[in-house]
Amino acid sequence: MAQKIYGNKKALQTLTFIKKSGRLCHAYLITGEQGLGKKTFARYMAEDILCRAGEDAPCGACESCRKMEANAHPDFIVTGGGGGKNSLHIDEIRALRADAFIRPNESEYKVYGIFDCDDMTIGAANALLKVLEEPPRYAVFLLTCKNPGTLPETIRSRCIEIPLSPVSQEECLAALAALSPDTPPETAAEAARAAEGNIGEALGFLSAKEGELQETLSIARGILAGIAKPGEYDLLCELARCGTSREKAAGVLEQAAKLLRGAMLCKAKGETPEEEPGRSLCLRLTAGDFLEVLEVIGNAREGLDKNASPALLLTWVSARIKSIV
Repeated sequence: MAQKIYGNKKALQTLTFIKKSGRLCHAYLITGEQGLGKKTFARYMAEDILCRAGEDAPCGACESCRKMEANAHPDFIVTGGGGGKNSLHIDEIRALRADAFIRPNESEYKVYGIFDCDDMTIGAANALLKVLEEPPRYAVFLLTCKNPGTLPETIRSRCIEIPLSPVSQEECLAALAALSPDTPPETAAEAARAAEGNIGEALGFLSAKEGELQETLSIARGILAGIAKPGEYDLLCELARCGTSREKAAGVLEQAAKLLRGAMLCKAKGETPEEEPGRSLCLRLTAGDFLEVLEVIGNAREGLDKNASPALLLTWVSARIKSIV
């Protein structure tokens, strides 16, 4: 069975246009935040390119599609993915580059998935650029990246970008029903709401230990309530609930940022949320305040990625936010 893609109609339309035009480019850059399915879409695109069913690709039934489903297709080669910053090294890209000049084993094309290009070292990026500048006619490179701004412009300019976005709540629930069929509907609905259409994040919530999702949401809502209140004490107490866990702090800050963006959107529309703490936030904060607070939280997330002390960082977050509001 061919890989199912939820939502992202524009990305699928781009793929359809590529097929109808008969002009397959050498490099595509699939972008979007973590959890949106960039690797899944890249695999779907590779399956489409390598499928032998023509206009019905990917059919999910031909020999090529069966090999893709079994992760055994000799003309689909993957490198990178999940190793962290600077984990994609020059030796891996050089090996890929050398392999690219060996003709396909059984297909018209040879497809390379280069995942999490944000994690490339400078040397790896330079090595990749060389093959993108003069690729073999049968080679197709599918790059994935959370933030295309982190890539050298010389690489970005040689790729067609395909951005992915969160799906609707209905599409997210359909995905959760298919990918996690044993999950109770009410739990899936809560995860879909918390993830705001990010299917990967919703699945992460479902796989968390019992009560972990509820605690993350509770702390995030408490942080917003603390922002809306005068003084720093309530906000500091809520941030302290993250303890010293970097992973927990990151999850809470991401959820707090999503709730803040939702409240800011209501503010921009001239609406007032019916529920707290969104209501109090919209009454207390200006549009500029929202943007500054979101910037503080974004900086804190970067600090956690750079191994900053969670306790010290969250104390700074509290002081900095209260200097704004």
